[in-house]
Amino acid sequence: MDLPLVTMFGGFALTGLVTVLLGPALPGMSERWHIADSQAGLLFAAQFFGTTLTSIVTPWRVRLSLVAGYALVAAGMATLAFAGYAVAIAAFALLGMGLGLSLTATNLLVGSTDADRRGRLLTRANFFWAVGAVVCPPLIGLAERLQQMRPLLLFLAVMLAFVSVRLLPLLRMKEAEPNVSADAEQHQTGKQAEPPIYFFLIFAVILFLYVGTENSIGGWITEYSHRFLGIPAARASLAALTFWLMLVASRGIASELLRKVSEAAILLPATMLAAAGTLLLLLRHGTAVVFVAVAVAGLGCGPVFPLLTSRLFARSGSSRHVGWVFAACGCGGAILPWTMGLVSTGTGSLRTAFAVPLAALAMILLFILSGSRHGRAASET
Repeated sequence: MDLPLVTMFGGFALTGLVTVLLGPALPGMSERWHIADSQAGLLFAAQFFGTTLTSIVTPWRVRLSLVAGYALVAAGMATLAFAGYAVAIAAFALLGMGLGLSLTATNLLVGSTDADRRGRLLTRANFFWAVGAVVCPPLIGLAERLQQMRPLLLFLAVMLAFVSVRLLPLLRMKEAEPNVSADAEQHQTGKQAEPPIYFFLIFAVILFLYVGTENSIGGWITEYSHRFLGIPAARASLAALTFWLMLVASRGIASELLRKVSEAAILLPATMLAAAGTLLLLLRHGTAVVFVAVAVAGLGCGPVFPLLTSRLFARSGSSRHVGWVFAACGCGGAILPWTMGLVSTGTGSLRTAFAVPLAALAMILLFILSGSRHGRAASET
């Protein structure tokens, strides 16, 4: 399959920016709309429940999903440019539906490449996603300071619509099973073409926890810095920038390391590093330690998602169960940040709410360690 990788990776960078946009924009939105943490959590929930719904259907028409996904994200950004709080919930739901289509379709198409390149290309694709995530916080901070959020959102809507148009030639190609090369590999090696259902359930749970963790840290760290460190809202996005910058750096490093070491040699240490950084955020300390904690968490989180998806595609072949596995990602991205908002409101402490992603990382570690011992869980696929 001849994929337009340049356009796909460029579009993936834009989706990275859009995915994390709510986090750095949240302090400004909270001040303008006078909303509590529990209400802010609904915005995260709307976006990622939208992602969940569309991820399920993506494997049935992968190329159409890719094109339509970027069009929906563009529409969501244009709507958000003129939204108050109530309309913003609908706008973020629309963004989520578009992201569910475009992100899942890109991962499926890139995951269809041969085994020798699959891990590197998935890590590289997610590297570009993380580049967009890195660009987002300073861009939002600048727009807030200049009071130019609406023009920025409209500009991004135009760019996303352009990507959708550039991908239209894919619709002229005959739809094929997204992971046909993986199927071929499995038949050649005599492996089972369709893994048992528990295989997909394990990955669904792990990816639910991981995506929820990443979005919880990236989504709430700006508000955390604004509230506990006294950093102005327009500059508090530096904390989110640090997180995403370290995440993109670690994905770039992991992409090169995979030429020399196995995926398993990276996955466990990375998850432990992410847990250590998140634990630091639960403790009372000054600005320097917060930024160190955020950097450590970002470095640890970076390789986890592409390595897990590479292992998923290595065994899943052309199975359409992959759709609901990616839907679980969206559920995690909705539920965990929302839960953080509820915990923060209930306890009166956003710091305490960071126990939510820490608990999720602890559960991921248990899955990985269990898989290492028994050779049947996610880390031994």
